[in-house]
Amino acid sequence: MFLFTETPEFIFGSRGNRILRLGKYYYSVHVCATLDNGIVKTRWYCRTQHSRGCKAVIHTLDDVIVSCKTTHNHA
Repeated sequence: MFLFTETPEFIFGSRGNRILRLGKYYYSVHVCATLDNGIVKTRWYCRTQHSRGCKAVIHTLDDVIVSCKTTHNHA
């Protein structure tokens, strides 16, 4: 289990896409798949700086964080 000082929040963007907010950083869906048992597995990447090489990523199962690398290379 991960302990965060911030609470993850799932919100919707202006175009209706899902966004994950954790602290001051925002993450967009990169890959989303439904497993055989019905669980939704999602990989989120840094929304603002992914195109510039930020490697921050979060993995969720049914919107529960199960893995994360939240080291960003930007402010």
